Amino acid sequence: MHAVIEAGLTLRMIKHQIYSSRDVHYPPFPNHREVVQLTELMLRYTDWVVEDFAEHKKELSELQRRAEQASDVGDRSRLQAEVWKRIRNLKSVEDALTDFTDEERENCRRLIAVAVGHNQDSEQRSEGIARSWLTYEEAESLAPESITQTTMA
Repeated sequence: MHAVIEAGLTLRMIKHQIYSSRDVHYPPFPNHREVVQLTELMLRYTDWVVEDFAEHKKELSELQRRAEQASDVGDRSRLQAEVWKRIRNLKSVEDALTDFTDEERENCRRLIAVAVGHNQDSEQRSEGIARSWLTYEEAESLAPESITQTTMA
């Protein structure tokens, strides 16, 4: 969870740095809007994971505490298994554990490319694009491609 929070903070910092460099004489990212949009898609995922865990934090913490305090080894093991089961059942964790097909990856990549290619506000751009690990991965892979294509052109 700490890694997800840290990733979200890092993405916010990167987004700020890219966006704030847009008006310099020789901008490092001539296509700053596209790179910022891809970063925003990744941020939607990290924010969702944090929200999902926050919604279930108390329940999971209480169960974890009961597991740690159980004097019987069998009870401890059973409760720890229940904690892990509930974590795996969180929508964001289920999503992260999904094996996506090549077709799903291609469709997601196309949706992202279309959304990023339009000059719309953030909410309009992300409409129809799921907050998911798949979106995060595809946006993450498109960002360096976008930067390379622009700087090499």
